Amino acid sequence: MYLPDIVSVIYFVACAIYFFYGLLVLSNNRKSTMHWLFFCCCLDMSIWALSFSIGNVAVDYESALFWRRIASIGWSSLYSYFLHYILLLTGNKLLKKKSIYILLYMPALLNIFLYGIYTNTVVQSYHLVQTYFGWINISGNTLLDWYFNLYYVGYSVIGIVLLFRWGFISKETAKRKQSIIIGISYIAAVIFGTLTEYIINYFLHVKVPQLASIIILIPLSAMLYCIRRYNFMRKELQHEEPKANQILSEYTKSKLYSYLSMTYVIGGFVNFGMQFFSKREQIGDILLFSSVLFGLGLAINIIQNLKIKPEYKQLFSNIAFIVSIPVIVLKYTDVSGVYAWVVPVILMLVAIALNQLYMLYFIWVVTYATLIWLWTKVPVLNMTFSSVDHLSRITILTIILWFVFYINRTYIDIINVNKEKIRLEKLLNKISNLFLITNETNVDQIMYEGIRLCGEHFNLDCVHVLFVSKEREPDSYKWYASRAAISERQCTLEKLQDMIYADKLVPEGCLFKADSKTSAENEPIAKLLETMGIKSLVIKPMRGKNETIGILCLGSTERILTWEEEQQQTGNLIVHLITDIWAKLESERELSYLANYDALTGLPNRVLFFKQLFHEINKAEKNDKLVGVIFIDIDEFKSVNDSFGHDSGDFILTLIGKTLRDCLRPTDYLARYGGDEFLILIPQMDTVDDIRRHTEHITGSFKKSFVVKNQEFYLSGSTGISVYPNDGNDPETLIKNADLAMYKSKEQGKNQYMFCTEEMKAETARKLKLIEDLHQALERQELRLYYQPQVCAKSKKIIGYEALLRWFHPELGIISPGLFIPLAEQIGLIGRIGDWVLMEACLQCKKHHLKGVSDIRVAVNVSIFQLQNPAFFNRIRQILEETQLEPHYLELEITESATVNEHYNIIELIGSLKKLGVSVSIDDFGTEYSSLSRLCDMPVDRIKLDIQFIRGIGQKEKNNAIICGIIGLAHTLGLKIIAEGVETKIQLDFLIENSIDEIQGFYFYRPVPPDELEQIILSSYNDLNRKNFVNRNSSHSG
Repeated sequence: MYLPDIVSVIYFVACAIYFFYGLLVLSNNRKSTMHWLFFCCCLDMSIWALSFSIGNVAVDYESALFWRRIASIGWSSLYSYFLHYILLLTGNKLLKKKSIYILLYMPALLNIFLYGIYTNTVVQSYHLVQTYFGWINISGNTLLDWYFNLYYVGYSVIGIVLLFRWGFISKETAKRKQSIIIGISYIAAVIFGTLTEYIINYFLHVKVPQLASIIILIPLSAMLYCIRRYNFMRKELQHEEPKANQILSEYTKSKLYSYLSMTYVIGGFVNFGMQFFSKREQIGDILLFSSVLFGLGLAINIIQNLKIKPEYKQLFSNIAFIVSIPVIVLKYTDVSGVYAWVVPVILMLVAIALNQLYMLYFIWVVTYATLIWLWTKVPVLNMTFSSVDHLSRITILTIILWFVFYINRTYIDIINVNKEKIRLEKLLNKISNLFLITNETNVDQIMYEGIRLCGEHFNLDCVHVLFVSKEREPDSYKWYASRAAISERQCTLEKLQDMIYADKLVPEGCLFKADSKTSAENEPIAKLLETMGIKSLVIKPMRGKNETIGILCLGSTERILTWEEEQQQTGNLIVHLITDIWAKLESERELSYLANYDALTGLPNRVLFFKQLFHEINKAEKNDKLVGVIFIDIDEFKSVNDSFGHDSGDFILTLIGKTLRDCLRPTDYLARYGGDEFLILIPQMDTVDDIRRHTEHITGSFKKSFVVKNQEFYLSGSTGISVYPNDGNDPETLIKNADLAMYKSKEQGKNQYMFCTEEMKAETARKLKLIEDLHQALERQELRLYYQPQVCAKSKKIIGYEALLRWFHPELGIISPGLFIPLAEQIGLIGRIGDWVLMEACLQCKKHHLKGVSDIRVAVNVSIFQLQNPAFFNRIRQILEETQLEPHYLELEITESATVNEHYNIIELIGSLKKLGVSVSIDDFGTEYSSLSRLCDMPVDRIKLDIQFIRGIGQKEKNNAIICGIIGLAHTLGLKIIAEGVETKIQLDFLIENSIDEIQGFYFYRPVPPDELEQIILSSYNDLNRKNFVNRNSSHSG
């Protein structure tokens, strides 16, 4: 082989290297603009080097010039791509301007036109000379030469300056290293390339080959190194599991297809080298067939990267493979006896690996058809087998062997992976089954067994699990292999936690080595591992919902552990199992805490108090002891909440809980019952006096003040005490009686205590009896309505009556409404009773109307609980419709206190009732919550003057003045006023004298049953008619 041939081979090898550089980077990430720019640089260099390889051994000047013109396509745009790459790498803002792309690539297009297309400038630009090394170009001193020199030097200098500036101002070590590596390599390429391309051949007599197309391997190799080293080379495809009924995953199949496509590309290069450098065939035929092989390889690679179904990818790729069999076999007809088997054998290996039976059939049919056709066309074949053929055969055999070993390794890997999966599944099943039976009592044993299984499965020497908590001490679980010479005393996770916990752990975990070559940051950890006898340690964080809850440590004393993606996924599975069971235990603990403890004060709640009291009662029964139950209610605590807010109130409750806890014995038991109520258990006492002394000590703790936000509070507590067995034999009874005693102590004043007595229990029993009977009072018809007439102050005519409820108890006689109405409100019966009263009253009034007394109204008292019912308005309307009573004959009496509660809702309800036509009056006005502003807001018709003012008439001048003021105020507001409880002539005269509108009281009528009411009304109505008749006759006589 002559010297020009050697130089051409070097160019050709450089061309192949460039091409595979570009494919390597682009195949790993096709979405990266930087990778595409690198590929374009490599493609330019491939064209440049290939053109020089062919042109260097051209037979004449014209052929050499033609390939120089082709080479211009490569070097004309190379420096534009390089500068664009630098701008992108450095994050330069110039790329945001569209005009920069014109400046970048316009010179490249101009170069291609001047040095490759336009003949006049091409002839002026090239001065080719044939030397011992082949054809070289001697640069002249023309304007075109200086233009190109200015172009490549200028673009190179700009790129290098930007690169070094980027590295200089950057604080990241990786960026600085990249700028140095790429910058220095590119400077070296520019210097040596300029020497071979221009200086040596122009200024010296010695002529050397132009090596710029080879020298640029230096910066491109540096760029490739940086892409791989600094994590720019990220694969788009990820490992995935094979689908059902498949041996290989889609990733592995795609990888195998990619290797096969590269085989075709390599075949294209091998064909060119074999045909061009050894046999000197026509360059057109050589390039055509090499291009066919290139095209097949690239087509298969492109198909594998299309976003179509995997089945279609395999189909199109297999068509390309099968088409290639006759193409390649028939191309090498002269040596088909040696090479005809090559392509079918490789494709059959691939089909077997891919488990594609139909592809084997097609390969078999096409191969047989091709060989039979070849047999008929060339029955006798004489071959000359040269050294190149020997080399080609070895190369082909090497490729086949590589495929065989690759397929073999792939299947062995699959078998090993499947075995490991089965082992891992068995491990996870064992751990899952263990964790299913885990609870608070056996967690230590189960956790140890779980980490033992992990340690033995992965052949580890130590496994640690550490859970951290803000509320309690860390929970630690450790396991050591029997062979591990590790001292538990030395191997403490707490030391490691101080070094690495939280800020140094990434989610996938970290591998630490006891290695002197470790980084300075991890050197303290490495020394600690060395003292512990551990060679390598994986530390993986265990994360809960919003925070890290602990760490898992896997250690080995004999080997450096592997912690790649596969091991990380396994670690994730184990950590998920551990964190799931821990979350379950934490949930159980939290539920147990919420069920048994008060969230605000942290004290036991009533549930846990019940359990403890039950235990102490059983213990006291055996030991013949007393048990005291103390019930404390904080006096006027509501005023603290109203004045200073609930936050301050909550804080005071925690202070009270701490104060009470501090004054108790260790055997005493404190709980928060709810709200501002606390329970204290005084167990195993000898006498009641002992319990009394403890109670006095507790109540004495309220003498000191409580400070909140620099505000001093003095609070007291009303205390009730019950004693086992005197006041009950079970927790519920004892707490109920202590509560009863507390309410009695509250009646005695602040900070008092009282023991439960028989009288208290008897009173409670009576109340319970009343509540029980009240539930059945309506059904038994024990509730009845009495009516007290209301009289016009001027005419003395009955204008209405008030419905008054009475309970005729079969055993206790008549029970006052003041006693049973609050009970009805308390137990939720007021709604039913109220409906019944309204219905009966309206029916009674309608009955009178039907008998000719048409101007009588009925007044019914309404409870605040009725007003709070959203259905109250509709119920009133329904009752009026059912009784056919006109709305203006119904008057609802609302107490003053009712107007305070839910003020705006009450006003809205009263307004709706007024629109309906119902009258509304305020009962007991002036006794509780009198407010002139509220009186102005409420659309009422009447004010009812309370009986306590009436009884004070004539006794105090101030009382008389108040009555006059209320009457005057009502009239001023356009309201009528009625006085209740009028019993004497003095009271009546005073009220009439001061313009009272209506009278109700014993002076005229007492409350009477419906029958008597009817007689009174009819009698009064008849008397009034006779009087009117007499008056009319007298006037006519006169």
